[in-house]
Amino acid sequence: MQAYVALLEEGTSCWRPISVEVVEQDRYRITSQEPDGENWEFKSGSIVRLVEKEFSDGNGLLAVSI
Repeated sequence: MQAYVALLEEGTSCWRPISVEVVEQDRYRITSQEPDGENWEFKSGSIVRLVEKEFSDGNGLLAVSI
């Protein structure tokens, strides 16, 4: 399943597409690996919730804290 995670320290709002897997109802584990040079709001292996967000190119699911 695809979602997005916020990139930190970018100077503007940026998001990276990531893969997540269902852990339980409304809980997801980030399975993507953080590339060198990026600082994600949530690291690989983190358990998050997903909320719908309107991006400039359409709607998507954004990782947020539980």
